[in-house]
Amino acid sequence: MTLAISYSPDMNIKQYFKSSNSDQQEALAKKAGTTVGYLAQLKYGNRICSRPLAEKLEEASCEELGGKLDAVSIIFLDRKTAYSTNQERSSQRGNTS
Repeated sequence: MTLAISYSPDMNIKQYFKSSNSDQQEALAKKAGTTVGYLAQLKYGNRICSRPLAEKLEEASCEELGGKLDAVSIIFLDRKTAYSTNQERSSQRGNTS
């Protein structure tokens, strides 16, 4: 079964999480040989993605998304994006730090 999500050629890991559901995230992680938890760590900027994993994610996204995540944007997730994601997460929890 193919699940449609919105996709743009400039999609990064944060945009992917916003536009996909948990089943889609699990399928992508499994095809790339990682976990959704690790993808979340990449999204939040807590981990830096290796080139081999970024390439696997890009390849897996071709199969899962009918398009692809950009390996370069996965590897070089800008820290401002990761910081804003952490701020969003904190505000949803009611934290002000």
